[in-house]
Amino acid sequence: MERTFAILKPDCVEGKHCEEVLRMMLDDGFKVLLAKPVRLEEGILREHYAHHAQKPFFPSLLGYMTRSKVFLLLLERENAVAELRRLCGPTDSNEARKAAPQSIRAKFGKDKSENIIHASDSFETAEVEINRFFTKREIVWAKKPLRLEELKADVARLYG
Repeated sequence: MERTFAILKPDCVEGKHCEEVLRMMLDDGFKVLLAKPVRLEEGILREHYAHHAQKPFFPSLLGYMTRSKVFLLLLERENAVAELRRLCGPTDSNEARKAAPQSIRAKFGKDKSENIIHASDSFETAEVEINRFFTKREIVWAKKPLRLEELKADVARLYG
């Protein structure tokens, strides 16, 4: 089994799409091992998006990712990284509507920036991101998949 990392971004939370996205993941065979609703701080985002730091859209990216809470996910399944990226669809939600109309971004995304979800792009990146956003203790205890009812309680905290 392989693990991967995802962030349900502010537009997913604000649009109240988290439960639908989680259901899509579960229906696709993913197990959710950790789910954490948080408001991300600029420091961790600067680290996470360091590869974009010199790009002109970087300040707006930071503003977008700090404007409301997000939902951090540790997911598991065979070929988790590739399968989650397939389920997400292309980064640009407009392109996703054409190329992968049943994907998460096609169904819920707005454009290339507000595209609902971040998904790790490789096994190595997933490991780094999992360790960046979850504590060692959380990761060690992440053995038993969360049920949809448990996830709904976490989603309710996002919206509450």
